[in-house]
Amino acid sequence: MAVEPAIAFLRSLARLRELPAAVLITGPNQFLREYVLEALARTLRAQGFKYRSFQVSDDEDLDAMLHELRAPDMFTPRWLAACRVLKSVREAPDDAEGRPNAGRAKSSGVEASLIEAIGGLRGAASRLALIYERDNAPAKLRRAAEQGGLVVTCMRPFDDQAGQYATVFARLADCRLAPEAADLLAAGFGGDLGGMANAVAIAALGHQGGEVLKPADFATDTSGRAPELFAISEAIGRGDLLAALGMLERAMAVGRDALELLGVEIVPTLRRMLLATALLRTGKSVSGVAAALGMAPGSQMAARAVDGARRYGADRLRRAHQAACDLDASIKAGLTSETSEALSRLLIDLAAEPAPQ
Repeated sequence: MAVEPAIAFLRSLARLRELPAAVLITGPNQFLREYVLEALARTLRAQGFKYRSFQVSDDEDLDAMLHELRAPDMFTPRWLAACRVLKSVREAPDDAEGRPNAGRAKSSGVEASLIEAIGGLRGAASRLALIYERDNAPAKLRRAAEQGGLVVTCMRPFDDQAGQYATVFARLADCRLAPEAADLLAAGFGGDLGGMANAVAIAALGHQGGEVLKPADFATDTSGRAPELFAISEAIGRGDLLAALGMLERAMAVGRDALELLGVEIVPTLRRMLLATALLRTGKSVSGVAAALGMAPGSQMAARAVDGARRYGADRLRRAHQAACDLDASIKAGLTSETSEALSRLLIDLAAEPAPQ
């Protein structure tokens, strides 16, 4: 059929679609591989399929899986077999003289049997999901899956895809995500898709199907990061530094780490506003700044970055950003022990007007 990136495949699962007989899941992003498999299994369960998982480490495991796949079952006529090809099969080293050893032959035999199984599934009621935990599956197996099924590639997301993944995670949790909430999650988690999906799942627990998740639903996140998840960055962005100072003190009191606060909340917010300052100087509009930051034209986060750029000015933002980076390096080097006071001083310096020249 085709090759699809993980985000396109997950979007299609949110709609009714006819799934192919074989799906090969591959790529370097481990969380995405597992999430794609879970979403696939959930979709097929809703269609009346039963789910069975197999781990293939040798020929006996493979034979057992193929027998189950081909054998008729009057109680479960339609089922999904998830086949994980273990590392011991995929990576068989050469012997001391550089010749392929028996493990390589075993790997080739498993590959050939799986290719045959994919070809035999055409028109069958059962489904097969193959999981290869590496950048690419073997070329022959990949071609067979492209011809008789679908290949889902799970690559590291680009920076501008973080918000798109947040929206997809919410849709698969039977909720919708407000644009401001998508921006909030994208800025807070970035490429940490596992943390993002966990935050969405927790927020969705207290909502009925189809409801809209708003930024406030994540401000009280209990996933372990802190009660004020991203609230400090929001307060800095809208210029409410007194509120930011109060939340900073409470966040440190409940155990949030200073380096995490710098890396997740403070530095990214300052960097966005500093970039917005430079972009505004080139004559870009608010929508142009949003596009350059990889956000939607109507993004509230981009609008706050522009407002902050105009409010603080380039000099204060440049000074605060450099101070935040220096503080991060100082904490990592063990030169700063009073981290709470240092973070508060950083925000107080940002609030102070520059001295007249």
